[in-house]
Amino acid sequence: MPFEIQDFHDLVRLLEAHPEWRAELRRLVLSEELLRLPELVQQLIEAHRRAEERLDRLEATVAQLVEAQHKAEERLQHVEERLDRLEATVAQLVEAQRKAEERLQRAEARLERVEKRLEHVEIRLDGVEKRLEKTEDRLSKVWGGFLESRYRERAHAYFAPILSRIRVLSSEQLVQLLDEALEAGRLTEADRRDLLLADLVLQGRREEQTVYLVAEVSGLISEDDVRRAVDRAQALARATERPVIAAVAGETLPTDVQALAAQRGVWCITDGHVLSPEP
Repeated sequence: MPFEIQDFHDLVRLLEAHPEWRAELRRLVLSEELLRLPELVQQLIEAHRRAEERLDRLEATVAQLVEAQHKAEERLQHVEERLDRLEATVAQLVEAQRKAEERLQRAEARLERVEKRLEHVEIRLDGVEKRLEKTEDRLSKVWGGFLESRYRERAHAYFAPILSRIRVLSSEQLVQLLDEALEAGRLTEADRRDLLLADLVLQGRREEQTVYLVAEVSGLISEDDVRRAVDRAQALARATERPVIAAVAGETLPTDVQALAAQRGVWCITDGHVLSPEP
């Protein structure tokens, strides 16, 4: 039976009255692809939504990367600036080190020249010191000879607190005295030679008996003078079989020398001042 327009309207009314028929009608009228079209559209919409979400996330990530890149560039800029300053500082240090080395080389060269000059000066000073030592030795001998002569000439004044009836033995008298002792066996040849070098030998009276005195005379009295006076007094005591007093005389008497003299029983005479070793 032919399909007329009135029938179509009737069909529409029937479909409106019976919605369940529409799905069956679509299945009959539409192809499988068209039937799945809403589902596909929905899938496309969902895929588009997910794509937009991914795009949003990607844009956010890119924005973060851009921000990170910006910060990295800023940090790199700071690092490069610090490197520039560091390189400039290192260059300054290198230049300063170079100048310091040059100054050090010049200073070392000057020091070497000064050292050589000092060596020459030391050599000259050594010569001067030797000449001064020789001069001092000569002056000491001259002054010692002068003091020896003064104490010999004024023995009665200087040694009066120690002896009375003082007699200064001349070289001839001392030689005769020592030769007699040598012949008698009371003295050795070495002791005789040493006693002949004594600066001053006196004879006098002390405590009602005849005694001798041996004195060593020096400008600066030393411990060696004290020891020589003791040794020569002991040798003269053997030679004469008489008491012999050891004495030192001069201008200056150091404290330590004075202490040694007191310990060894040696009298000290310094320009009129007499120090007894006896307490």
